[in-house]
Amino acid sequence: MSASSVSSNPIQAVAIPYSQNRDFTGRQGILNRLKHVFEKALHGSEHDSQTRSALYGLGGTGKSQIAIDFAYWILKQSPTTSVFWVHAGNFERFREDYQTIAETCKIPGRNASKANILQVVHDWLKEETHGHWFLIIDNADDEGLFFQSTSPPSSFLPRKTPPLSEYLPECAHGSILFTTRDQITAGYLTQNQNLLKVDKMSEEEAGDLLTKIFKTSYSFDQTSQLARKLEYLPLALVQAASYIQRPGMSLGKYLELLKSDPIALLSRSFPAAGRLTDIPHALASTWSITFKYLRINFYIAWKIFALMSFLDTQAIPKSILKATGKQGLELEEALGHMISFSLIHERAADSTARLRNTSSETSSSDECYDMHPLVRLVTQEWLKSQGRADDLANEMFSLLARSYPFDRQNPSWTTLNCHDLYEPHVVEMLKRAPSRETREARANLLGKRGRMFATSGRAIDSIECLEEVVEILEELSGPEHPDAMRTTFDLIRARGVLKDISIWKDLLSCNRTLKKAIDILPLDSPVIRQGALAMAACFRQLSLFEDGMLLTMFAIDSHRKSVGPDDSSFLALEDIIASDLCILKDEKAEQVLQSLFQKRTQQLGKGHWSTVYIMQTLWLLYHSTDRPSKAEAIARERISLLEERLGHDHLLTLSSRYYLTLACADLGRWTEAAELAESVIPMFVRVRGLRDSMTLCLKQLLCVRELLEGRDTAAIEMQSGLVRLAEQHLGKSSPSTAYFANRLKVWQDESTRAAYKRSWNEGSEERNIILAKQIVVQSGSKQTYLTKSQAKTLSDAWVLVDALLRGGQRSSISIHLWGTQHTIRRNGKRLCQKHADFSPSVVSATRPPLVLAPWCRRLLGLKQNQH
Repeated sequence: MSASSVSSNPIQAVAIPYSQNRDFTGRQGILNRLKHVFEKALHGSEHDSQTRSALYGLGGTGKSQIAIDFAYWILKQSPTTSVFWVHAGNFERFREDYQTIAETCKIPGRNASKANILQVVHDWLKEETHGHWFLIIDNADDEGLFFQSTSPPSSFLPRKTPPLSEYLPECAHGSILFTTRDQITAGYLTQNQNLLKVDKMSEEEAGDLLTKIFKTSYSFDQTSQLARKLEYLPLALVQAASYIQRPGMSLGKYLELLKSDPIALLSRSFPAAGRLTDIPHALASTWSITFKYLRINFYIAWKIFALMSFLDTQAIPKSILKATGKQGLELEEALGHMISFSLIHERAADSTARLRNTSSETSSSDECYDMHPLVRLVTQEWLKSQGRADDLANEMFSLLARSYPFDRQNPSWTTLNCHDLYEPHVVEMLKRAPSRETREARANLLGKRGRMFATSGRAIDSIECLEEVVEILEELSGPEHPDAMRTTFDLIRARGVLKDISIWKDLLSCNRTLKKAIDILPLDSPVIRQGALAMAACFRQLSLFEDGMLLTMFAIDSHRKSVGPDDSSFLALEDIIASDLCILKDEKAEQVLQSLFQKRTQQLGKGHWSTVYIMQTLWLLYHSTDRPSKAEAIARERISLLEERLGHDHLLTLSSRYYLTLACADLGRWTEAAELAESVIPMFVRVRGLRDSMTLCLKQLLCVRELLEGRDTAAIEMQSGLVRLAEQHLGKSSPSTAYFANRLKVWQDESTRAAYKRSWNEGSEERNIILAKQIVVQSGSKQTYLTKSQAKTLSDAWVLVDALLRGGQRSSISIHLWGTQHTIRRNGKRLCQKHADFSPSVVSATRPPLVLAPWCRRLLGLKQNQH
């Protein structure tokens, strides 16, 4: 049908500037809803008021195309209804299209010199004698054009001209359909009735659209790939199809170009059905209109939206946006404008919970928003063209660092959940190249993130973050700045979890840093407390638990004096002491642990973070004292609590499954233990990596399963592979690598392999060997396993070693304690004598004394001869 004509039926008039789009497909759901809305009006049924509806949504989703298709459907279904199209992008376009209606319908007075054509058309349409009509107001985006009482129009409106809403005839025999990007304006124009959101196409609709355009050139699978890349946006799909149909271009080439330079492609104009020649066709240009409108009329909304474009597109937390300083009504209105223009949309609480694998009841209450990926891409490019991208990105870095939820003294489920929510956005920001302007904010953000990783058990990720923080802080403030020293101590504690050969390097670093701290800071400084805890962690890695406890007790005493014993941050220090007592098998360990557990259960609840944390130490107690049934029960209970609060795939939940696996192995339930190990190993590898003791121990357990079930060759092959993995990821000098290699040697010898298997089949107490908690004394090629009955404590082990040396039978002994290897000569001197300030230098009949440096003695208040 022609653009402006009178139908053969003199009653029906048509003024539609577009022909029907033969490539239009899909959108049947929205078309059916429109038919339902306008059904009575189109059939001339009796009704008292005008029917209005609005199609709203992001630019490029196909609102105008749907309106065109519906307009031509009306012409076929209702031959007595006139159909008119008015473009409302600005006042002049609106006036021109009203003039076209006047000419089409030959309205009297249309050519009068002083005629107000808007009023002339309004009055003529309002007369019932002129029949039923259907008016489409396209691109009614500018609220200020239609309603004078709100914001001023972004386009020109002549002085003393009433708002355009006054020229929309309101009568029962006429109906109006609006298309707009702004949901708020749509609500004003329709009195919030019959609002229909137009979103991206479904996968099937997008595939059908491209198939219809390309005919038989490409398969449905090929077009579906393109549709996925362009997020099923109709305008982007039509724009891509137009470019692909150029000579020498193909769908495959286009996908390669889209990968390398998406903005260049999305910015190219093309001939498009349903769009006027002076209206931008390219997707990037279409959206830039919205960006400019938002910046002119709602600057706060534009500013926050621009900042959001530097984050990940899914689940953007509202708490980050609050860091802008906008609160309450001001922030809500800004978000409302962004949602109204479909630039973002609010994410349902249950979908946010699913994103983190938690229930909506236990997940963070933070409201979240999503942004279309292509909107984000185009926004960033537009900001670059305006010269604002770098400044806004730097500001977003500072906001993210400021709002990142971490309390080093009081970790909680809320902060752990928020960490999972923030992580994709942190990763996105960290992709940006470091700059001088963001160094401080980057250090702040990485420091919080690294410490949160440490709390969650992600040691390798924690180390990576904290190493960069130390580098930045030392560059900014020097190595003696308290923040730099405290971060160094946190880094040392994080590295200690890996139990690798770097322990000596860390011990020396801790020595130097703590000495500096003592020289320049008061002894009750939090930095010195952190240093004492880092040094204690180093001692624990060397199996010197009693020595480590001296430093931990100093930190506890200092903390108690500074903040008081009732402060919630005191809980973490209690956990360290309880763990040390447990490892040392102190007779007070169980009493202390049960007391802490009952106290926290009664005062804080069984589901409190600190209560669940102490359950892990209870597991260690039951495991180390040969009570596997109790260890299993506490592990299962802890898993249930962690799954409820953090989700099935959270690292802390996985760690509890690791402990359950060991408990099942202790109980001899190898099939169940192996199934558990196999189920969690892929997640451990993905989250913790292969440079992790838990991951490798789970793999070790599978090797043992093969051996005990009679598949010796397979077990030895698997153990060889495990040794290679350890050498690759931990290094050949790592104690863990040496442990796995020694296990392989035992299995490769038929006699020692048989003895090893018998010890399991007979229920020998050497079972702790598999759990990487073994004590092995080695002389040359001969190994002696010290069982729990022989060496219940570390002190007992040293007594046995001392006896072996004094007997003169062996000149050199290697003792493997909790994954750490110590080699001792007959004269009692360690091969690592150069580290004598930190390690035992003489083997005694009770335990090796600790040779402390003078500054460390001063810290602990010890006299020269005290140990």
